[in-house]
Amino acid sequence: MKRYLLLLFILAASVASAQTPITPSGETQMMNGRKYYVHVLQSGQTIYSIAKAYGVNTYDAVARKDIHKLSVGDTIWLPYNGQIVETNVPEPAKYRYIKVEAGQTLYSLSRKYGVSIEDLKLLNPELESGGLKSGQTLKIPADAEAPKPAATEVRPEGQPQAKSEAPVAIEIRNRIDPNIVYVSLMMPFSLDQLDSISTSKFDIEQRGKKSYRSFEFIQFYEGMLMGLDRLEQKGFQVVLNVVDVPATASIADVEKSFTSHNVAQSDFIIALLQRPAFEKVAELAKNNHVFVINPISTRGEIVENNPYVVKCMPSTESQVATILKTIKFNMPNAHLYLVHSNSKSEAAVRAEFQRQLDEMGDIRYTLFDWKVSNKFSSALKQTPNSVVVSIYDQSRDKNRIYVSNLLNKISAMKTNTPRLISLNDYTKEITDVDFGQLQHASYHTFYADFDDGQPAHRDFMEAFRDRFKTEPVNAYAGMANDIILYFVTGISTKGSSFWKDPNIARPAGMLFPITLKRTAPTSGFENNTAMLYRMSDYHFISAKEK
Repeated sequence: MKRYLLLLFILAASVASAQTPITPSGETQMMNGRKYYVHVLQSGQTIYSIAKAYGVNTYDAVARKDIHKLSVGDTIWLPYNGQIVETNVPEPAKYRYIKVEAGQTLYSLSRKYGVSIEDLKLLNPELESGGLKSGQTLKIPADAEAPKPAATEVRPEGQPQAKSEAPVAIEIRNRIDPNIVYVSLMMPFSLDQLDSISTSKFDIEQRGKKSYRSFEFIQFYEGMLMGLDRLEQKGFQVVLNVVDVPATASIADVEKSFTSHNVAQSDFIIALLQRPAFEKVAELAKNNHVFVINPISTRGEIVENNPYVVKCMPSTESQVATILKTIKFNMPNAHLYLVHSNSKSEAAVRAEFQRQLDEMGDIRYTLFDWKVSNKFSSALKQTPNSVVVSIYDQSRDKNRIYVSNLLNKISAMKTNTPRLISLNDYTKEITDVDFGQLQHASYHTFYADFDDGQPAHRDFMEAFRDRFKTEPVNAYAGMANDIILYFVTGISTKGSSFWKDPNIARPAGMLFPITLKRTAPTSGFENNTAMLYRMSDYHFISAKEK
């Protein structure tokens, strides 16, 4: 899709008296059923001067990138008003043609040939109405980057077609015992520190601080016991090899624990460890051809170049897809404002949003850099039915200040109040966040806690309270329950071949969905299912597409 950016807050005062003369372009293109002139921005030109030259209003102009980052060479689209424009159109460049293969997308073709998605659509207008199809021939610039070995370029008759990259060969070991599933759990129980913990009422305020941090994961173990109980009731036999890896353990200690506890002799490993320790376990798992499960990391890079790593937290790709589907089906005709700070930490998420938005082609959106936040309120007021998707990511303190300012601006709007969506849960990350303001914005996020509106969640919480005489205070217990249920069931029913396609029907008792997808031929698996929730009456409920 062309990136619709309503230019409602470009200042006409920026027009210089010595600006470059504007010759209207005669080139037109169709975009979502509407005809537009296409103008290439030149030095000294502004949105105001371009719109004036074409006889249209400034706010009717459409740019296809961040309005705060327009530069020479960017394209501006202006509504066609039927006038005949005289212009000297340069001779068209020479082109060559490529053939679309099965499984290719505009994004993959853009990366392969070094041609932007928008330029591919400009050169091939049929993509707007018919989309991309296997076997289709596309026109690209002759000087586009030469294709890689797995090229899709049409070759002379008789010349062999290069083969696509084959999936990496992974050695999948046979099970030790076809009747028993052996699981190793590596996590920081920190049993050596038990004597240092005070249970005095005067120390209650210390809970959650650094001295108690190693005990935060104890409910993960308890949740795993809950899952094991259910597996035993179903007749599955599981041997759990528990390995205490203190948070302070050195890399050498991690390797020693792996070796001394025979972790390699497992059907799979669950490693609830900090980054350096997990990376070492992942390396050892790869060397021993055993799969290792990471329950809580959100970093996509943990699966890169290691086909034996399984990441259970939803991938960025699936989170973005879930947000866009929710907007498309639950918020029709909405205008999406993607709020960012242009930081490196946001780059991958921002690129994924743009990629999926361009491929979907039916959601209008604006990239908004928070550094110009003084224009934020006026932009929203001029755009009814808007949705703010926040991917702003700086330091902890900056994030807290940003969320406060963002919510204040949204709360000040009494009409046309936008809906707010964030990837990170503000109710968890911002300790002093105003729930009233979140409620006012119909806040949506990826909420990982228990939902007492779902029978499976209710049953689990009641059973947990009955067994451990306490509340499940975070999502760790549910994560562990799901992981042990899912992977033991998969291996027990499919054997070692489970790892060739580790997707099964959701076992009874699971709380959150898991759908695994290999991110690249040489990489591991990521969970490709994300659950979006919205705030209603000050608690979260599922925000499934209608």
